[in-house]
Amino acid sequence: MKRVITLMLLLLVVNLSTAMETESNIKISCEDYSWNEVLALVQPYLDDTLYVALVMQGQSVEYNASEAAIQALYNSLPDNIQRKLKAIIEAKCS
Repeated sequence: MKRVITLMLLLLVVNLSTAMETESNIKISCEDYSWNEVLALVQPYLDDTLYVALVMQGQSVEYNASEAAIQALYNSLPDNIQRKLKAIIEAKCS
């Protein structure tokens, strides 16, 4: 019985540490994300009006990936998308 409890605690600790890793900041390479790729990342979650506005703003920010990420960052986006956008912003991808 002690072994079962010890094993369950060990599994719980491993699960928690894995969950904490996914919550932490993502390390990205700016070569992996261009302005168009930021658009493609958020397009499924934006309505047509917001998507068109983001597309139209591209030229004014010189198609800068970080600027697109800033403009696309909305609370209604899934957590994994928000984390990627925040990583792009922090990396100051151009």
